[in-house]
Amino acid sequence: MWTSVTVTPRVTSPFAGDPFGYVFAATPYETGFVAVGEVAHGERRVDGAIWRTDDGTDWTTIDSVANDLRDAEIDMIATDGRHLVAMGLPRPRGDAPDVTEPLVWVSEDGDQWRRLPTDAARFDVTLSDVTAGPGGFVAWSGDWPSPSVFHSSDGVSWTRVSTDPSFENAIVASVRPFGTGFVAVGRYVTAVTKPPQAGTAASWWSDDGVEWHRGATESGFGLGGLETGSHGLLALGSPSECTACVGQKAITWASRDGASWRPIGTDLQNYPGYSSNGDRIIRYDWQGTRQVATSADGERWTDLGAIDRIELNGRMAVGRTGILLIGRYDPASSTAGTVYLAAEERPRTP
Repeated sequence: MWTSVTVTPRVTSPFAGDPFGYVFAATPYETGFVAVGEVAHGERRVDGAIWRTDDGTDWTTIDSVANDLRDAEIDMIATDGRHLVAMGLPRPRGDAPDVTEPLVWVSEDGDQWRRLPTDAARFDVTLSDVTAGPGGFVAWSGDWPSPSVFHSSDGVSWTRVSTDPSFENAIVASVRPFGTGFVAVGRYVTAVTKPPQAGTAASWWSDDGVEWHRGATESGFGLGGLETGSHGLLALGSPSECTACVGQKAITWASRDGASWRPIGTDLQNYPGYSSNGDRIIRYDWQGTRQVATSADGERWTDLGAIDRIELNGRMAVGRTGILLIGRYDPASSTAGTVYLAAEERPRTP
């Protein structure tokens, strides 16, 4: 078990400088991580960017020309342990994306990537995110009233699988691998209002990512973030009908199997960051106590210690040997935004 964390120096290369890079997402891969984002060349050109590290400190930039990353942004990435899938949007002339059809890149080693033909994946919606596990890859769009869920065994061939009637009038907020399959959480909404309704809590589960079933969820408002540990799952729910109201602590929900959920309390006041890898759930209270904590089920937490405040930009990533934090990056600053936290394990005793 992890017992403490030691913050390594903030990483500046190859993210800082001219051109500067923005890291949008990262995933653990082998002993290190793969991160994705964009590199801005002035105001009129943006290239997709992929970076790789074996230890969280020394990073390599994947060649944008050889791997067909130019004129794009890459927003999300997932791996099943071998294959990697990255998704983003075209950015011709540096303009903001004006299409919903995502671009998809695949890799079998993290070093060589290929962009799929635009008609290969056959997505026709704006995707929310992608995740992966032993059951393959799942990408989704949480759009109400008919969210779209797609499955792929290899990241190349994709099939829309959101045909179960339990998805109607729902918003899918998050999907994560669990066991050999997947778990999803969200909410049922009968009408869209401003601010949006929190709706009623909803969950779904699948043994293979293809056939989905509605979970058993106790009474409560909509569910959002979802994390998985070795002994259970954690979800964050809205405390009221208002999803846009500030100053409200989220409701924490727990599940042992992903098929049934129950509320267990309230979250920290300061909107901490969460991440997980199916073994550990990590919580970083970066806006409050600065405490880092770990849990195997989302209910019982072990404090690893407080660290300096790192303003998070997006999700963290939990790897085999450490935690990657993606900090906010100001190109006018001399420091880049990616930070690596080395988590220290207690020596095993006979």
